[in-house]
Amino acid sequence: MRKLITFILVLAAVLSLTSCMSKEAAELKKQYPQYFGLDASGGLDVVVWQMSQNSYSFGLLPHSEEKRDWLDEELAELKPVSAEQMKIILSTYRIDSSKIDICIWQNPISSYIPEDLMGHGGDGPLLAMDYKNKIRRMLSLHDGDIPVHSSSSEAR
Repeated sequence: MRKLITFILVLAAVLSLTSCMSKEAAELKKQYPQYFGLDASGGLDVVVWQMSQNSYSFGLLPHSEEKRDWLDEELAELKPVSAEQMKIILSTYRIDSSKIDICIWQNPISSYIPEDLMGHGGDGPLLAMDYKNKIRRMLSLHDGDIPVHSSSSEAR
């Protein structure tokens, strides 16, 4: 009998948490409908940009093998969401986290360049990988660090 009661309590707790997350996702879907229902069959691109130190903004697009120009209209139309909001949005997709690319974007209305990306000489690609791995950890994409090779979907 104790096991049954414990099971029911655990089930109720899990269902309560699930419905809470669903409510948050539903609210975000009302605010940011463009980030829901994307074709994720080829993966997703999480676009990240900073307007100042420790101020991260995120957008979401279907994955593209093509490089996006940093002035691309598609990027300029992204509505910024926080890391916590992006975590909730990503949780609505049934996709392995290894199929989620991080694309660094230098927003044209910002002169801020993250210190993490300011290097000397030829260490730019390594700094970009470190930065992307930092963002993956921020978004709880726990499939490990991404390999050191440049993503073709990088927004520049």
